[in-house]
Amino acid sequence: MQGPLGKEYVRQSLNLTVWGAAQEKVRGWEASGQIGVVHQNAPSIREAVEKHIADADARNLKPESIKKIRDIVERRLLDFCAKQGYRFLRQLNVDAVREFRNGLVKSYSPNSARKRLEYVRAFFRFCHQSGWIAANPAAVIKPPRADQSPTLPFDKDEMRAILLPLTPSGHKASFERPIGFVFAP
Repeated sequence: MQGPLGKEYVRQSLNLTVWGAAQEKVRGWEASGQIGVVHQNAPSIREAVEKHIADADARNLKPESIKKIRDIVERRLLDFCAKQGYRFLRQLNVDAVREFRNGLVKSYSPNSARKRLEYVRAFFRFCHQSGWIAANPAAVIKPPRADQSPTLPFDKDEMRAILLPLTPSGHKASFERPIGFVFAP
């Protein structure tokens, strides 16, 4: 084998004569992130996503939540990984997750990107707790800053404009009571 593996350049004989066996050995090294160490239990990114969605389904999450997990983790994260050439979980480091977050910020408002980043963090937390990755690369990623302006109540003129069409004709509406609206003849 000759080429980069993780952060190292490797030039080493595999002592194998069958191409398929050599490829399988190198894939195991890539999955583990270390030369000579093969973790058979580390799934590919696609398999980990499928297991994460199955776990969310087994936890009886609402269908809308599962739909959002599918959109962000299954569709967007897998598309990102395919474009970047990532196949194994160990290839996804902090820089890769940060780059994915930057793509979310370009596609969504800061509040929406913040929420979608939470789904990605939950996925990597699931992978870390399952023992498939040594550290959670999404844990150190900061969410985008979102400035929210406070929601203010309607003033009297706005309330009058909203409620005036609702009052029966010939009745005088009182807009002063905050609990309910009284219609006087």
